[in-house]
Amino acid sequence: MGGDPEEVPTTVLLGSFPVGAEGGLHALIRDARQGQPAALEVVLRAVAAAADHVWPEIGRGLVYPVPGHLAGGFSPLVRAAAEIIARRRGWELDLDGLVRLRPSPEAKLGGPRDPEAEAQTLWVRPRASTFRQAPQTIVLVDDIVRSGASLIACAEAVRRSGVDGRVVAAAISRASVRAREPAPRGGPSSARPQAAGRPGDP
Repeated sequence: MGGDPEEVPTTVLLGSFPVGAEGGLHALIRDARQGQPAALEVVLRAVAAAADHVWPEIGRGLVYPVPGHLAGGFSPLVRAAAEIIARRRGWELDLDGLVRLRPSPEAKLGGPRDPEAEAQTLWVRPRASTFRQAPQTIVLVDDIVRSGASLIACAEAVRRSGVDGRVVAAAISRASVRAREPAPRGGPSSARPQAAGRPGDP
């Protein structure tokens, strides 16, 4: 694969929080990740309220929850958010299509990130219908985006699998060095925090 991996256009649903923050939105997302019922209810209610505004120009979409950084599945928060977004938008949901085969470093641990190397830890198993039908948009769903490396890696894994279609993402929140207090609905941005654009920008 030649050249730099492409960034993944990303819509952030609930807003951003500063890298290293312990309270506020980060604490809420962290508690929801851990399965605390009150936090999970608050976050998923907000996701449902924002879901209609996730990539509104996309008609036919296929939703892949982003796997956790350990081998295996994804967090209950990511799965529930993906289910809500797919249901509210009328998109197809594939819970088995994107799998982490072996562990990969998390952004919060610091150090350099290599999306191409991380893509090697992922396996995409497209449904037969994905190839039979016209190209569709792949929508990756994650809880927190920081460097964007994991989204880029997922997009690379999807493309290597032979799936023909655009890849975008929806993240519940974003960790940013220039974060502001979250608004009820986050706006679209590049998977790398310093770039921004409108929904549908390449």
